[in-house]
Amino acid sequence: MLSRESNIVLIDEFDKVHPNFYNAFYEVFDEGFYRDLNYSVNLENTVFILTSNFSSDDELEKRVGPAIASRIGKSIIFEYLDEESIRKIIIKHYEDVTNELDEEEMQIIEDSKLLSWYLNKALAFKNIRIAKSNVEQDVFDLLTDEKLNN
Repeated sequence: MLSRESNIVLIDEFDKVHPNFYNAFYEVFDEGFYRDLNYSVNLENTVFILTSNFSSDDELEKRVGPAIASRIGKSIIFEYLDEESIRKIIIKHYEDVTNELDEEEMQIIEDSKLLSWYLNKALAFKNIRIAKSNVEQDVFDLLTDEKLNN
């Protein structure tokens, strides 16, 4: 937290935090400061984004207790992206990956119709990280195969 570049802090998988650490969160959420034997961090005006696998506010309160649950200002339930949003992300990532290619490499990728294949299968990708990783891997696999075959 000392080296953060903004006043937005992401704590991923908050549901996995051991209850022994809740006291630190009381001070951070209530007073905007974190102190221990070695550090003192000013966290005033900081937005904390906590991800978790809780399915409801009731489950949150049961698991972390009312004291921590009452300090969480807003819960947003995860929803899968719609097809159009997935397509936009795939296109953006495809462009990011292929932007670095030379003309010959780009022609190989365009001839493969890789992008249209991914766009047609967009709904099959519930996990965007996997889709992005697959796009990148497929681009470089196609280029590698082409180079090895020649």
